[in-house]
Amino acid sequence: MSILSILNEIKNTSSTNAKKDILRENKNNILLQKVIKYALDPLKVYGYKKLPEPVSDGFKMSLNDALDALDRIASREFTGHAGRDLLHQYLVQLMKMMLKYCVKY
Repeated sequence: MSILSILNEIKNTSSTNAKKDILRENKNNILLQKVIKYALDPLKVYGYKKLPEPVSDGFKMSLNDALDALDRIASREFTGHAGRDLLHQYLVQLMKMMLKYCVKY
């Protein structure tokens, strides 16, 4: 099951216990764990509040690559315009629904 389908299943479920069951069923999904951590961990700070609107430019990558890019930005390996541009390049590839789970303001 894809990360997006798991998140949608959680979103579309009203019962807290059912949501917990979905998370339990997917507890070994490392990528899901990373997505949740990157979205909800208050200690993960990326330092960007405003980004340009995503425009598709043909660049392709995986969700793991996007999470690695967030690590590089959080560790301050990339800062300023270089970090913003790297983040923008990766965000272009994420579906709009995933943006709210992967980017914190």
